[in-house]
Amino acid sequence: MTLGNLAVALSVVAMLASGPRSLGPQAFAGFALAWTATTLFGYGLAMPTEQLVARRVSAGLSAQTKVPIFRLLVLGVVAGVGAMAWTGWSATAATYTHTAFAVVSGILGWTLASAARGYVAGSGRLGTYAALFGAEALLRLAFVVAAVALPSAAPWLMACAVGVPTLLAGALAAMANPGGQKVSLTQKRSTDVRGEQLSFVVVALGYQVCLSGAPLVIDWRVGESAPATVGAFVVVSSYFRLASVLAGGFTTPALVSLSRSWAQGELGEFSRGLRRGVRGVSIVSGVASGLAVICAPIALPLFYGRKPDVSLVIALALALSTVAATAAAVAGTGLIAAGRAPWAGMCWVLGAGCMVGLVSLDAEIGLATGVGLLAGPGVVLVALLSLVSHAIRTHEQTTRPY
Repeated sequence: MTLGNLAVALSVVAMLASGPRSLGPQAFAGFALAWTATTLFGYGLAMPTEQLVARRVSAGLSAQTKVPIFRLLVLGVVAGVGAMAWTGWSATAATYTHTAFAVVSGILGWTLASAARGYVAGSGRLGTYAALFGAEALLRLAFVVAAVALPSAAPWLMACAVGVPTLLAGALAAMANPGGQKVSLTQKRSTDVRGEQLSFVVVALGYQVCLSGAPLVIDWRVGESAPATVGAFVVVSSYFRLASVLAGGFTTPALVSLSRSWAQGELGEFSRGLRRGVRGVSIVSGVASGLAVICAPIALPLFYGRKPDVSLVIALALALSTVAATAAAVAGTGLIAAGRAPWAGMCWVLGAGCMVGLVSLDAEIGLATGVGLLAGPGVVLVALLSLVSHAIRTHEQTTRPY
């Protein structure tokens, strides 16, 4: 599965690297912001439903997935309307004529793909699940190559590269599960499907605010007076956040396996699985972020067309906070699997608040912004690891025979 997520990450690198040359630096600022907004919806709202569906299906409760999927469709419509309004308001978004299409197609693609992929992952077909990400990556690369080969059509083709590959991969996922999951008539009814889905959404939104919220905060602060500053920060942020795509290869398998271990009372396996997941994603994300730092002097000018005016402090803060955020994402699956998703949600709300507050208060993109970028996911990681340890100890005490 990690290979599938790596393929997606590489396709995003190719898309962002070709953007300034295909669109020009000014239009690329709007394009990069469109990608950021799409990522916020995808990983902040759609991915939680995908994880919830996978968790329900793996537990034999596939009948309880219809309502969460319907809610995701409603959220997709609302987000699409909001995206249309936002693109008309944001000065940075207005620099790219196809921003609205890019964002709306991305929202539609994520909505379909998340619902369908959740069934595939929950039924244990992780090879098929990884292949769907590979298909998305190939489709995105095809649009990027076409944009390079056909400069006159590049703005439209690059807009398609944002959301259309996810949409088509979602259609493939739906075909991979043509009959849906067979539902047992003896399935128990969940007592809190709505609460669990809300918790999943809060967790994922907090995660995405910590990762991708800073560009939107900076756009709000200085977008009208200094769109080039926003564009430069969006490029650097998008570059260092690419490693976070690899977290998907750990979070979904961890959630499925940890949920099963917790339900069966195998706390030893639960603890070992959680440690493996956090350690694995930290190593992979750390290596990727380290390589990103080393390659930044060459890669960032390729991304932006020239050297972006962003300090080394911000670049390092983005790299380190990406590692912390991905580790926290996997640590949070332990609380979710243990039925304590609201606790995880509160941790991410706290971390997102720290990041937004510090970045908002910074007069420039300076030290306070760097501290905010690190403080958000750092606070979450420490809190999550403490709470999951507490949950394990509590469960051991309540199940210990006397």
